[in-house]
Amino acid sequence: MPDDWDAVSAAVNHRMRELRMTQAELVRQSGLSKALVQEIRHNLVQRRRSTRTLEALSTALELPALYLTNVLTGGPLPHIAPPAEADDDPIAERLDALEQLLATLVLRVDRVLARHPRLNPHANTRKPPHAQPPRPQPRPHTPHLDPRS
Repeated sequence: MPDDWDAVSAAVNHRMRELRMTQAELVRQSGLSKALVQEIRHNLVQRRRSTRTLEALSTALELPALYLTNVLTGGPLPHIAPPAEADDDPIAERLDALEQLLATLVLRVDRVLARHPRLNPHANTRKPPHAQPPRPQPRPHTPHLDPRS
């Protein structure tokens, strides 16, 4: 059976849509060049490529390492569940709510500390009048009192 680069292209694009992944993200996560990823995504050039290239793409797309190689050669494909939506994840929803609550509390504490600086142990409300002791000033030279003249 000949290599099916159209199927690889379709599988990559479909998975990117599922993950809501941009081409730039796929390039960064796979470590492949932008030109190579674009060639595969759009099936611009049909040529033999390293299995490591397809493994890098598979891994970046959160697929088993040999998934795209099996798509290319017509091998057996495991069932891949679509990624869970962020809205369907109750833990993510609770985490978002906690982050919002924490941000609100931080703002409230900052307002209280701004109104009452004595409550803030980290605020240095009293500054010393001089950070260093003052240098002695040189005496002005008065020629009529100078014993050397």
